Amino acid sequence: MRSMTPPTVLLARSFLAALADPAHPAGARAASAYRELVERYRRTERRLRARSDPQSEVAPADEVRQQLFAPVETIHVAGQHHRAARRLELPVEVDHDTALTLVVLRRERIAEVATFAPDLAEFDLQTLP
Repeated sequence: MRSMTPPTVLLARSFLAALADPAHPAGARAASAYRELVERYRRTERRLRARSDPQSEVAPADEVRQQLFAPVETIHVAGQHHRAARRLELPVEVDHDTALTLVVLRRERIAEVATFAPDLAEFDLQTLP
């Protein structure tokens, strides 16, 4: 019997920042949501992924990234992603980081995002927490 890849959750910059900083105002909510996501990952109900650039920015030390983000697969962002983000025509104005996230979501066929940023709520995505 062939196993199917579980649905993916993209951990967005705002979520990663709250998770990596215990003093962040949304830190407790991020930690709680992440614990639940990791449990779903362990039960192979969810796949956890994040763009490489926010991971490196919010947890610059390799050992922190390796421990905190151990179950998170990295999506490497290339120049083609940035070019596609600059060319996106959207019904609302968004910053480059949001446009880049939207490009990654589309290319990777991801429909669920862990975020604290309100700008992604404008799109047809399931947002957490």
